[in-house]
Amino acid sequence: MPSHIPERQTQPCDDNAHASEADATASSPEEALGEAQAVQLAYGLPRLLLTVATNLLVLGEVFIAMYFAAKNPDEITPVFFKLFFSMLLPTLILAFILKRIITLKGKR
Repeated sequence: MPSHIPERQTQPCDDNAHASEADATASSPEEALGEAQAVQLAYGLPRLLLTVATNLLVLGEVFIAMYFAAKNPDEITPVFFKLFFSMLLPTLILAFILKRIITLKGKR
């Protein structure tokens, strides 16, 4: 090993001092988190539930479209696309509208 490589000089980092100052000045958890995070907490669970429900609906729509398309092997692709997209578009539109409603209620 070469001995001419200088050792790194390290200084202790005092990041906890900044965190404790912020905690001391905040009088409530909402102030400590910040306004943006408090708003996000207000509608986080409904938005999560909407996302999970939308994903489950889309998965169910894929299964239904595959089931009916498999019954007619000669026209499997057109039947699948016709069924899947006719169910998918209303689902996505409804999810978009509900997401907007949840977001607007969370900002109030």
